[in-house]
Amino acid sequence: WTSAATAGQFQSATANKFLDSAGIFAAAAVSAITDGVTTFSTDWNTGFNFSANVTQTSTLPNPTNLKAGQSGCYFFTQGSSTTGTLSSYGSFWKFANGISPTLSTSPSAIDALCYVARTTSWIFGTMSNDIR
Repeated sequence: WTSAATAGQFQSATANKFLDSAGIFAAAAVSAITDGVTTFSTDWNTGFNFSANVTQTSTLPNPTNLKAGQSGCYFFTQGSSTTGTLSSYGSFWKFANGISPTLSTSPSAIDALCYVARTTSWIFGTMSNDIR
């Protein structure tokens, strides 16, 4: 082990690197997802926490590179004049009582969808709406 893991190496579990506090905190930064798209695709090798502006009907498919035990949050911000929705989630997403959460519709509202991956194909999610 000759060097500390970078944020990207930590997120993607690169072998033979040691962890230091700077790399760990850099890896936990909120990664932006492309705003205003119809599909919010994410790669969990690029972050733990994600954010996007929602301006239309969109979906949140299964992320790529799931790691059992990974946790974090998605922060969705409504536009100031237009609002959007999440119409569907990928099949790996599991919610309390099997009910998919909905986003707030207030302009500029911020919702947090926090998650824990139980396996590489089973993600528990819970939504907190209109966080201020």
